[in-house]
Formats: sequence, C-alpha cells, structure tokens
Amino acid sequence: MSYFRLADFDGQRLGLLGGTFDPVHCGHLAVAEHVRTTLALEKVCLVPAALPPHKGADALTPFHHRFRMLELALADHPDLLLSDIEAQRSGPSYSVDTLTELRRQLGNTIRFFFILGFDAFLEITTWKAYHRLIGLADIVVLNRSHSSWQSAEAIVRGLGSFVYDQYFEAWVCPGVSGRIHFVSMEPVEISSTEIRGHGEELEHVAGRVPAVVFDYIRANWLYTRQ
Repeated sequence: MSYFRLADFDGQRLGLLGGTFDPVHCGHLAVAEHVRTTLALEKVCLVPAALPPHKGADALTPFHHRFRMLELALADHPDLLLSDIEAQRSGPSYSVDTLTELRRQLGNTIRFFFILGFDAFLEITTWKAYHRLIGLADIVVLNRSHSSWQSAEAIVRGLGSFVYDQYFEAWVCPGVSGRIHFVSMEPVEISSTEIRGHGEELEHVAGRVPAVVFDYIRANWLYTRQ
C-alpha cells in the first residue's frame, strides 16, 4: 500500500511533481507552491522516482533516504503531499504508469496537473507512451523568461490539434480531456547536482535545502566520500 497523505485528498484539482529529489531542495518546494497558487490547485503531491529510466540505481541515493528527506521537508507545508507509489512496483519509474495507477486508485473525479520543467517538456516525445499522458492529466510546463516559445509550440502541435483557448488560458484539443498550461516562473538557481557536488563542503549546502534536510544530510553522511 502506498504511503498517501494523498489518501485524505478530497479536492478536485491535484498537482503532481515528480523527480529524483536527490536531495529535495528549496527550489522544488518553491515550484510546487508557485504552481499550486497560480493554477488554484488544492494540493500538490511530490512523487519521488524509485528508478528513473534515464539513471541507473547505482547513480541514485537509496530511495529510503530521498523519501525521508521529503517527509522532513514537507512537514511545514500542509498543502504539499507525498507519495511513494513509484517504490511500490519493480522496473523503471515511467510517468505514464504512475499516472495510470493514480487514476485507478483515486478515480476519475480528480483533475491531475502533471508538472514539468521546460527542458523536460521539450523531450516529452521520447517518453514511454507520451501520447497517453495528456489523456490522464493536464500538462503544466514551467516557462522560463528566456525559453524559446517556437520550440515549445512545435511540441504542443505535435501532440495533437491543440489551439490556445483564452478562457482556460491553456492549449486545448477537441476530444482530449487534458490541457497544456505554461506557467511563468523565474528560475530558482539551485540544483540537486550542485548540492551533491558540494557534499564535502557542507557550508555550501546550507540554505539551499530546508534546515531539517541539511541536518539529515549531515547526520547520515550523504553526498560525501566515505
């Protein structure tokens, strides 16, 4: 059974933010809260990948550490939820499989909003069963101020006969339940890769992750050579 603070969700609009969260940092939390308020979502659920298709297991911090850091980070964020659904099955953590299972568990009355970074969206056509994603959830793309709209629009039009709808402020397609939203947000200059690279110099990590996560990293000797 998946760990669901999500099980108590009784709203209609739920954001989903996936990633390795290795480790979770302040930028992840800022993105989740920004999308939640911009699109008037009741909650956003963070879904850590157990085995992302583009990374080997040896390249990741063990799931139980990444999940625990998320638990600690979200303790003071009542509008952010957490699920370990991707650790409940074997094999690669494909987004389409996760959305399919969440739809099965939570039913059809909830509208999912699947949150992606701009660069990830540009590669969406390389994802497993990517055409099914837009039938399972709205796609939310974080748009940086310097992003190329031409590249993004080419991807949108490749997904179907999408047109921009002023009423919904989103791209819509006849016969497709999901919409595509572009949400502007100034980039947060924090990356998990950089944090892992500074593991030997903990003073560079402080302030980039919540204090409780910093303490966990230090107590468990994460991102250091042992």
